[in-house]
Amino acid sequence: MQLMQSKRYSPTKRRWIRIFLIVAVAGLVVGGVTLRDKLTPRYNLWKQQRALKQARDFMEQSDQRNAKIALDVALLAAPNNPVAWRTAAEFLEQNSAMQAIRVRRQIVELSPDTLDDRIALIMTALRFKDLITAREALSGMTVAQAQEPAALRAALAFALATNAAPVADALYERLRAIYPDNDDLRYDHAALRCLIPNQELALVARAEVEKFAEKPEYRLRALRWLLVDAIKRKENEAAIKWSRQLAAAPKAEMHDLLHRANVALLIEQVPLAELLPPLELRAVRNPTDVATLVSWLANQNRIELALAWLARLPTEMTMQPEVADVGAEMALRQEKWNLLGALLEQGAWGKVEGETVQLAMSARTLSERQRTDLRKRVWEEAVASCRSNPFALRMLARLSGAWRWDQEMETTLWAVARAFPDQTWAHYALLQSYRMKKSAAGMREVIAALRQQDAGVSRNQHDWALLSMLTDQSRQWSNDKEQMKSLYLGAKNNPYHMVGYGFALALTGQAVEALKVIEPLTDLDRALPARAPYLAYIYGANRMEKETKHYIEFAANANLLDEERSLLRQALDLLNTKPTEAPKASKDVKSPRVKETEKKP
Repeated sequence: MQLMQSKRYSPTKRRWIRIFLIVAVAGLVVGGVTLRDKLTPRYNLWKQQRALKQARDFMEQSDQRNAKIALDVALLAAPNNPVAWRTAAEFLEQNSAMQAIRVRRQIVELSPDTLDDRIALIMTALRFKDLITAREALSGMTVAQAQEPAALRAALAFALATNAAPVADALYERLRAIYPDNDDLRYDHAALRCLIPNQELALVARAEVEKFAEKPEYRLRALRWLLVDAIKRKENEAAIKWSRQLAAAPKAEMHDLLHRANVALLIEQVPLAELLPPLELRAVRNPTDVATLVSWLANQNRIELALAWLARLPTEMTMQPEVADVGAEMALRQEKWNLLGALLEQGAWGKVEGETVQLAMSARTLSERQRTDLRKRVWEEAVASCRSNPFALRMLARLSGAWRWDQEMETTLWAVARAFPDQTWAHYALLQSYRMKKSAAGMREVIAALRQQDAGVSRNQHDWALLSMLTDQSRQWSNDKEQMKSLYLGAKNNPYHMVGYGFALALTGQAVEALKVIEPLTDLDRALPARAPYLAYIYGANRMEKETKHYIEFAANANLLDEERSLLRQALDLLNTKPTEAPKASKDVKSPRVKETEKKP
């Protein structure tokens, strides 16, 4: 039998074979890395596009849970793709989530030169009444962008939101020159001019709105406006007329019928028992209308009637999220704790463990027995039991707020803010709470958390720097002042940054430079009571008595922090003191001080 013998190579050949194998393996490694670098982005893009398509499909099917999962996959696959962020923003807006502002801001950072994205940020901010973000986005437009029709429309929306009627009127005129045949602009302009003091012009504008009410595409919109306008002017006959036409419109919605019911109750004195049956019959068509009707009954102080009606509805209706939510709210307002606890355990305010609900209700029982210390300890246990569950924490926040337990609410909101930093509603609730308590230190802590999460947001940077200067008022040039200087240099036409940087300079003895910084402020920029303490301090540091006393008087009735009130007193004291030399900058912060060319006595 012939045996297979291994072939023998000479040492020289073996050495060349080893070299060849090393080179081949190295080539494969390099080629693999190169191929991976080329294919990975393509795979991630494919993966993202597939996830985005799934997210849109789920959104169309109102499957919010799976839509969110698909969006998370898309954002992780290619985090720098604005397309994914735009879809995420649409998802959040559909769900009326305030986090949409943060996502829209991220899109603008990814595509800073895209006008459509900036306009979307403005409109989203206005929707959630975040006027500061809207103003910043507007001021970030280039001169050329600001002249675009879409930008003018965004500016018009901002003017209307801030009740700047003269500005809005001027913008309407510009837009109508661009779109002379645009009916939307004609209608909006007519509705705006109805509000002007000149009654003759207002009457003409109101007649134009009435003509729009005859057009099918504008009927609901115009009738709603005419009804509200008639109620404001206390014209009862007109209110009855418009409410009847509104309720009879083919596409009238539930809230339109309730507007009619309000007029019938308050003006025509129609009994509620006569109005309610057709409203109930209409409402049972969908859960949103049921929730709307229940809330309306609550506003009529007929909560017991609302709960009784809810109890008669089929279980599949009462378990719908919108209906369960409002049912729990009614039980809370009626102090029906057993019913509220049962609804919460069933998921009325989201998926919550029974233990957390039971602890919350136990705390309520202890409160009724005036066991305050024990109540707080039990509440801390409730918060600890659900630190990883945003629905449960939100439930505890709602309960503590309704029960007016300030300390427990603060504890809960901080738990949300720390565990779920994207749940910015908790941050803003904390800000509101500290604002009411006039706690600048508390506000600064919240802004610091927001600043850490969104370091690129100028609003957070500005507010942190300003609150830091307020709570410290150091005469040395510090990091908060350097932050304000950086913001000012990045947007010298932003009035918030101008006043903040001017305040920083005035605090450090650079009064003349501070005055130069705020000099370009317009009369409109200065007509903000909350800005008056800082302007008073700057003018006081420059020994300008007339201006200082003007802003002190202007701020007299403003809702100010204690530290801001202190600024007004300091401004007055500064008028009677001699100027002092600015302190030197600390070693780790560069001073912005420049050589002064003029001295004021």
